Amino acid sequence: MINVLIVDNFPSILDLLRLALRDYWDTLTVHTARDGLEAYRILHSHQIDLLITDLIMPRVSGFELIHYVNNFQSHIPVIVMTASVPFIELAREDLSIKHFFLKPFPLESFIEVVLSEIYRSSKPVQVPTYKKLLR
Repeated sequence: MINVLIVDNFPSILDLLRLALRDYWDTLTVHTARDGLEAYRILHSHQIDLLITDLIMPRVSGFELIHYVNNFQSHIPVIVMTASVPFIELAREDLSIKHFFLKPFPLESFIEVVLSEIYRSSKPVQVPTYKKLLR
């Protein structure tokens, strides 16, 4: 199984993104955390293959979480999501992040980037339609 960790302080976003990936649950295990501190615990107890994180969260921010991953688990690719354009620019410059999503973002694009990071394939990724996602 491929382990994906999604970190955001809004439970509704965690639920939405977890459900958006449900068509891939046969190969993905989706872990969720409400802040960087919970994410640290999951990173220590599971072998995470992809980290998807917000930047602004209580206790431990996404910036701190990404610094930790870059320093101690640099094999884990990171996708950033945030509602703030200035934070995207800051993360791009300071953290060398390749994929960013400005909230709100289209779920189909999100799924496509997640799958391409996980499978690192040049083949086109089959993405379910919104109707399929919302069933």
